[in-house]
Amino acid sequence: MNISKRKVIAIFLILFAFVFGTSTRTGFSLGDKLFLVLGISPWSNGRTGFHWPALVTFTLLIIGIMVAQKVMNGRQIFISVIVLSLISPATLSLVKPIYYKMHSGLAAIEYDSRNTHISYRSEDDLNIKMIGAISFINYEETY
Repeated sequence: MNISKRKVIAIFLILFAFVFGTSTRTGFSLGDKLFLVLGISPWSNGRTGFHWPALVTFTLLIIGIMVAQKVMNGRQIFISVIVLSLISPATLSLVKPIYYKMHSGLAAIEYDSRNTHISYRSEDDLNIKMIGAISFINYEETY
């Protein structure tokens, strides 16, 4: 099997597009984080409107497929896209700790919704009692 630079570039662009556009269960999105690092809001209107990382994701995916069409047949492209879409969440889960470890302080802490548990009850219509624990993951290395 001949592996050319164009094949590697195509596969990398497609994988990066999927990783860029994927988000984890905790809400971590590499596309959103990279836009925020650059000082650009990922949404066109605050938390609503057009999602700019989605545009970048589709653009990278189309460019990657166009490059792949020049060096791969249709079956290889189809299989590559399926496999890369399946491994992109695992790739993102490997990238997430690296991203957080590059930061310090509050920027290195992530809210963990899977381990957060809050229960509440009301004995009357005026008072609500809440009991629970909020969980965070601290990626900052302490020495």
